[in-house]
Amino acid sequence: MKIELLYFEGCPSWETGLKNLEIADLWHEERETYSLSCRVYSTPAGIKGFPTVSMRRQQLKQFKQF
Repeated sequence: MKIELLYFEGCPSWETGLKNLEIADLWHEERETYSLSCRVYSTPAGIKGFPTVSMRRQQLKQFKQF
């Protein structure tokens, strides 16, 4: 996944936006090593390669509180 932060020259808040983007991870994992691979999620229907819509909504609600 590629995420780009788009801003205009002279934007007073792009640096803060970039810092926030760098630390935002809806399903944060503490690891020693990382690799390019698929992530799995424990859903009500079992292990899936993606979170459900309701799981995403719940994480976003928690994220908005910060």
